[in-house]
Amino acid sequence: MSVQIEIQFGFESYSVNFERLPMGKSATKTTTLILKDKSKRSALKLESKSSYVIPKIVEKPNDDKDRITVEVTVTPDAPPGRLNETIIASLTDGSHQTSTLRVIGTIIGNIEVSPGTIRFTIDTSQDISEQGEQQVTVSNTRDDVSFRIVNIVDPKDILSFQVDTVVTDKKYVIKMKPKKSVLKMTKNVWEEVKIVTDDTLQPEVKFRYNINFPRIIRKK
Repeated sequence: MSVQIEIQFGFESYSVNFERLPMGKSATKTTTLILKDKSKRSALKLESKSSYVIPKIVEKPNDDKDRITVEVTVTPDAPPGRLNETIIASLTDGSHQTSTLRVIGTIIGNIEVSPGTIRFTIDTSQDISEQGEQQVTVSNTRDDVSFRIVNIVDPKDILSFQVDTVVTDKKYVIKMKPKKSVLKMTKNVWEEVKIVTDDTLQPEVKFRYNINFPRIIRKK
């Protein structure tokens, strides 16, 4: 038997996704905050953890009494790269636990990495040469932008990289494979790789990788 618990206070959704937003542009999206006890509305507080993500309560005539419309705005000064910020809703009288809303997306600057996340599935019964290869494309977003890749930094040092030039100063493909040390690992890994460039506006861009071990089989 399942029991459905009615939310008394909290955001109706887990996140607001701005997807791809050009740097220097502003965008606004709406979400809903539930507050069953309307007498506590004056105690409601919204706090953003970022100076460029602004939450605002919007009064709408057709809103239900226990549902509050919240506008979330990303301002033009948001820096390029991955957008991953939070908004906290709370009641100043402490009668309910706080509720968190994630604000996600990508701010597109001069340089873009695609895809933003790659995954390796490792079978430890196979040689490292049989584990497969992944790649990301690093390219300019405007024709008047030129850049070069200066360095690639993997904090865990478990991937090897090869940079191929597709269009000089405009587009590159980074191919990568796990190093042999990965075969001795037993836990899944999430890490962020930093690509260092000579672009003054965007001196670094990032992507994430996941190394997954669905079955641990050791060679005898």
